[in-house]
Amino acid sequence: MAKKLHNIDTLHISEARFIGEEGRVTFVQPALEGEYLRPGRVAYDKDTHYKKLVCSHCSVRVDFNKGAGVNSGGANLRGSRPHFKTAPKQEHEKNCDLPKLNHQHSDSEIDTSIGFRIHLNADFNAPLNHGKPVYERGKGGKVVANDDRLKPVEKIIDLGQGQTKTINVYRESLVVRNVNDIVNVMRRGELERLKDSLVVNNVAVPWNRFAILGENRLRNLVHRLRNGASHPVMLKVGLYQPADGNYAESAKVFFERTEKGASFIIPRVYMDSPDAADAFPSRGEYLVLGLPKLSFNKQGGAYFLNISLKDAACVAPYFEGQILAEAKMRDERRLALAL
Repeated sequence: MAKKLHNIDTLHISEARFIGEEGRVTFVQPALEGEYLRPGRVAYDKDTHYKKLVCSHCSVRVDFNKGAGVNSGGANLRGSRPHFKTAPKQEHEKNCDLPKLNHQHSDSEIDTSIGFRIHLNADFNAPLNHGKPVYERGKGGKVVANDDRLKPVEKIIDLGQGQTKTINVYRESLVVRNVNDIVNVMRRGELERLKDSLVVNNVAVPWNRFAILGENRLRNLVHRLRNGASHPVMLKVGLYQPADGNYAESAKVFFERTEKGASFIIPRVYMDSPDAADAFPSRGEYLVLGLPKLSFNKQGGAYFLNISLKDAACVAPYFEGQILAEAKMRDERRLALAL
């Protein structure tokens, strides 16, 4: 598959127009409280401007994006700043003069043919990988990655007349905070990209080690936990009945057979705060986001995979068929538009 590249600066719009009563135009800046405003600009206000802003150079609608932080080793590092972004399924008019940097001036691009960099902005108290954060501040305050898989790849651009320029090509960055955010990423399609994605919290793990959606992935997770791994996961649990008491227990899964007999895995989710008390109101399948801890019961030959649930936003019903159908539909639509 050929790589599709686009310039990251075209995705970030620094101001927009609000057309009020009698056609009065106000220029709006995506500024947070206390930030500097350029002369004649006003700060974005959701009550006034939500879904009512247009590009400063044409009539296409733009939406506010509050930007994102990068969670690394318990420290929040500023990622993208607040900005306006072209509304979904909208395109700027052909004569739009919105500034777009070209290859001769831009030194970074996003490769939309490879996996995402999914930042999980939640605190699970997972240990650092070898005591080093995934991201940290480098010289001049620049955020740099310590994990080679998250570092940009250099690409040489031919500028013509014997001149070239080296640019950095990055993975596309997404920010998620709860299970529903992750499910929305799954629904959008691009399943091959998702399989190639990295999920970043205190460590960076491949998607198939984060999204524990089947028995083989569950067994592989237990093997890694026995060898000292520690990182957040999104675990599928199946309940035969509603949770009773302070924990919910999923169906047990065969793990391995040794000379001492067979052993099994039993996932358990403990509701450790009042907010999570009613997280499992009925039988069925759920997705649970948390930091798994492993314990072994010698008498029963069972590995208990325990997750402490303190926030109801870390659990959601799981409708696999529906999610996959929506993802496939969007993939087919995307392919049709590309033809």
